[in-house]
Amino acid sequence: MWWKIYFWIILILTVISLLVLPQYFPLGPYDIISVLISVILLLGTYTFVCRKKILQKYWKPIYWILVFFFIEELLEIYIFPKDLVTNLLQSNIPLNPTERVLSLLLSLPALYAIYKLSALSTTKS
Repeated sequence: MWWKIYFWIILILTVISLLVLPQYFPLGPYDIISVLISVILLLGTYTFVCRKKILQKYWKPIYWILVFFFIEELLEIYIFPKDLVTNLLQSNIPLNPTERVLSLLLSLPALYAIYKLSALSTTKS
């Protein structure tokens, strides 16, 4: 039941963010990657919560790609010089480090759901 509540909250937040997105056009590559990650996390949560068979054999590589981006985001916030990657990839959406960490924390259950999907895909292969 908590997973379904989480899914609906993430769905609402994703739709709201997609509706606000046009005011930041033109989007930079960093922004486009962020939107794609959000959609993939939403799809993974939906697949896990509703027990659908969507992208079964691709969840494991998707999981590791997402882990890479999560680690990169944390490194950029806490270790790299200020906005190194964001400036290289040209982000047009202004976010402070607190907002970025909050978005990562809200995404952790979705990442866990994709981890579980990747584990299921390897046991069924």
